[in-house]
Amino acid sequence: MLVVNGQYPGPTVEANEGDTIIVHVKNEIPRVGTSLHWHGLLQNGTAWMDGPAGITQCPIPSGGSFTYQFKIEGQYGTFWWHAHAGGQLTDGLYGALIVHSVNDPWKRGVDYDYDQILIMGDWYHNTSAEILKALDTPQGYLGSQASPPPYSAMFNGFGTWNCEKFGSPDTCYTREPFELNVYPNKRYRLRIINTAAHAMIYHSVDEHTLDVIEADNTPISSAKVSGLHRIQTHNGQRYSVILKTDQGKPGDTFWMRGEMNEVCFPYILKDGSNTTLAVLRYIDEGSNYKSTTHLPTTKDWKDKLGKDCRDVESSK
Repeated sequence: MLVVNGQYPGPTVEANEGDTIIVHVKNEIPRVGTSLHWHGLLQNGTAWMDGPAGITQCPIPSGGSFTYQFKIEGQYGTFWWHAHAGGQLTDGLYGALIVHSVNDPWKRGVDYDYDQILIMGDWYHNTSAEILKALDTPQGYLGSQASPPPYSAMFNGFGTWNCEKFGSPDTCYTREPFELNVYPNKRYRLRIINTAAHAMIYHSVDEHTLDVIEADNTPISSAKVSGLHRIQTHNGQRYSVILKTDQGKPGDTFWMRGEMNEVCFPYILKDGSNTTLAVLRYIDEGSNYKSTTHLPTTKDWKDKLGKDCRDVESSK
């Protein structure tokens, strides 16, 4: 795994439209270069700050440093940053980038009450360097030269995995799922970012519908993408949805699901974990409320996932 400032996912960058972002990068990865790309930003007048190694800049050498500096003009919404050298994104070098603006038609305090980033990712049990080295042989990786499917999906850096399937007690640890605490009868803007290397991921919340209000930093208002049971995102895509917390009371819990669309994969892993789970927990700050720790027992929506590897139709 590769991390930034000891964090996975990496630090969130937040700015206002019109701000200048300055990021100092020191490459402490042994023996290889790196670079950072600011996904979705146009970089008008600052193309050399875009980040793809070998295209807009030389890689930052191991032990070297580089400062990114650019102004955000005419854009706002949900973006992200990630490594753009080799397969380092696959190894964990990424994070959210949020640009706030008075020009955003969706106003906090008017159209929604709280803002929450949900980084959806996928995970491999080998480093990208190991995978790429194997793919460059006649045998390939896992017996195939096709782009391999990941072993599992991730919610804000938390995965769901049965350690009996992989590794040993010394290398595999069972971890509690990611939790999102919410207050009843509020509206949460979930900024869903697909940082996966390969997986198309369906995001859903048991017994709660989702209203799409943003797609790739473009505001949306359409009945066609309101009241959805699931929202699918592919690599690099960002969607904001409104989650209304009107289905529970303090102490109630619901599963949040991130399910990879296996139709997009060239083959299926027998020991893969297709779905990762997170907890939506209703809370209250009142004196009579006692915090709970129990896990949900809710069921998934009955409608099946789409069989096609395709995006949400949000143009109408």
